[in-house]
Amino acid sequence: MLQNNLGAVYLIRVAGERRDNLEQTIVCYREAMRVWTLEAFPYQYAKAQNNLGEAYQHRLAGEQRDNLEQAILCYRKALQVWTREALPQDYAMAQRNLGATYQIRVEGERQANLELAVTAHHESLGIYTLDAFPIEHRQVQVDCAETQALREDWEAAHIAYVAARKAEDLL
Repeated sequence: MLQNNLGAVYLIRVAGERRDNLEQTIVCYREAMRVWTLEAFPYQYAKAQNNLGEAYQHRLAGEQRDNLEQAILCYRKALQVWTREALPQDYAMAQRNLGATYQIRVEGERQANLELAVTAHHESLGIYTLDAFPIEHRQVQVDCAETQALREDWEAAHIAYVAARKAEDLL
């Protein structure tokens, strides 16, 4: 737990070089997973995988393509434990992270990645409803709108922005 928490602090640390802090974040999360294995601590393992995915998504060292693929792999590992049925809120968070990563993914065909992003956004919105999670609902709707705009699906982008605005009004 200490290594996971330390990784979280390095992720947002302002002092020092951002690149070095992100590398230390990865070291800490990997160290946490030496104890938090899938077999022994599945929930914590998924948490560390999700956190590690976030670190790789923002990593400055190495090749962006490789880092994003590693982030996707980490989110998928988290989603093996954080299922919609068992842990819906965690599932929604990992899907949101996965959608954000697919949106900027370098590997593969651009339109296919954007479609994967939209699918992940919709999975997240299945849990992050306006009534239950208005803050998260708003943010995922904005993410979805941006992805739809990249797809040049202007009607879908408009619908998502209107839904985000509705959440803002509620908030």
